[in-house]
Amino acid sequence: MWNVAVVGPGFKPVPDVKGGAVEHLITVLLDENEYYKKCHFDVYTTLDPLLDKKFYKQTQIIQIKNYQTFFPVRIMFSFLNRTYKLFRIKKSNHYMSCILPLYIKKGYDFILVENNIEIFFRLRRRFPNTKIIFHIHNDFDTVDTDYDKTKKRVKKLGERADMILTASHYLASHIRTITSFHRIYTLENCIDKNRFAVKPELEKISKQFRYKNGITDNNLVIMFGGRFDKWKGVLEFLQAIEKMNGGHNLRILLIGSSWFYSKEEKEYCKKINCKVEKLKDKIIYYGYVPQERMQEMYAVTDVVAIPSQCVEAFGMVALEAISMGKPCVASACGGLLDILDESCARLIPIGDNYSQRFAQALDELNKDRKLLKQLGEGAKEKAKKFSNRKVYYKSFIELLKKAETINRMENIYD
Repeated sequence: MWNVAVVGPGFKPVPDVKGGAVEHLITVLLDENEYYKKCHFDVYTTLDPLLDKKFYKQTQIIQIKNYQTFFPVRIMFSFLNRTYKLFRIKKSNHYMSCILPLYIKKGYDFILVENNIEIFFRLRRRFPNTKIIFHIHNDFDTVDTDYDKTKKRVKKLGERADMILTASHYLASHIRTITSFHRIYTLENCIDKNRFAVKPELEKISKQFRYKNGITDNNLVIMFGGRFDKWKGVLEFLQAIEKMNGGHNLRILLIGSSWFYSKEEKEYCKKINCKVEKLKDKIIYYGYVPQERMQEMYAVTDVVAIPSQCVEAFGMVALEAISMGKPCVASACGGLLDILDESCARLIPIGDNYSQRFAQALDELNKDRKLLKQLGEGAKEKAKKFSNRKVYYKSFIELLKKAETINRMENIYD
């Protein structure tokens, strides 16, 4: 049995008591390990009272209080980050990224760092001889406010990591274009096929939801699920709804929440609110929905909108949607193309007239219910090629074996 430290990104708690795609995938490993018992995990995560209700036999949850919630600490980090911005230094600091590495104990077989490069570099300095694996879930240089994953830092990551795991084949291929580091492997995101599946009991829940919200068989329900920020494209999606020719029968299901920190993001929020107000008769706003209830939202939905304005490394919403037999209208970019094709989606290139083309695709599906059903069948067929939780865990264990063997062989020849 390996002794493994798992270091979360530092923004949301692990296990995923408050959602988060990365946090959910870590939770999959913890849950499956309770049955297969190949590792003992020490999970280092931000403190949350909900974690006190989580119990594992093979995992110890080590909670660390985020003092950035205290005014003096918040002011200090705000001043530091504003200074970086003033001098055009592409860097930002977050309390948990700085403090988490100081809590890691010695003596682990592996340290698994999830999606936070700053934490990785700090741990690499502390533990130069420990095998550290970095699991990257986002592409580099796609979001101009993400100073953690720039081309320069990802290239440096390739020089320091013992192994890099990527969330998709696309992301692995992209990283290989900037580094000669050869220990890059894909641990493709999985889906809970028991949860995200077409079931009779979900049909009953769907009918109840539709009745409660005045949705008829003539209505087309389009769901957007994700953060309400400019990179996820919620504004472009709402603009597309406005531009549709036959949108009188639409109902828009908005699921997600906002991360508004900067002045620019707050301005973006105002634009979203303005569009929501104009479309209020069509919109059902649900806010944050726990992962264990998302299948209910998909069951209600006819079409899933994924209007990403950055290059997605994977696209869990897309995988969940097709697993539920739901066609998508999505951006034609990055890891979304690992999941979606013309058999189950309409794919829109990012660029000029994006909202107009998105609107045309939605109009097409709204007018042609036979096509909508055909794409839904294609979605279920496409979803079959993706792994479940069990396969995801076993793939992770095989990669640990590979990391152990590679390092042992390299140490012999050094």
